[in-house]
Amino acid sequence: FQWVDTGVPPGFASSLVDVAIDVGADFLTIDFTNSAPFSLFATGFKNTYVFTFASSVALNITDAIIDTNVTTLGLTDGRVTFSGNELFVNVQSLPFDTSTFVRINLTSEEAVAAVPLPAGLPLLLLGLLGIGLQARRKKAA
Repeated sequence: FQWVDTGVPPGFASSLVDVAIDVGADFLTIDFTNSAPFSLFATGFKNTYVFTFASSVALNITDAIIDTNVTTLGLTDGRVTFSGNELFVNVQSLPFDTSTFVRINLTSEEAVAAVPLPAGLPLLLLGLLGIGLQARRKKAA
């Protein structure tokens, strides 16, 4: 998957917390290793990471699920939502430190198997006709 940084609105700090974001083929991670000396998000702000996916990619995404096996931030399902082509991760008021980590797994539609084109049907019928004629000749002999 690919995400696009939409920028920061004028008048807002560009980075209150330094995090590393990694986007893979079916996941994204937020690593707070570089967040020192901060220890808690400000409760006065709606601290939400917004990931905007290309429309063609977003059409295939069916769900965004918190990987509870490795996520150490107190995210709950209601804090991670996927709408349109955007993934919202609300981290408002959640305590974190330099060992805090988030992984969100993205699920997508399976590729639909190719359906044979009707142009192949005449070739199939011709093959079956040939087999039938061969069997008829064999029976006559």
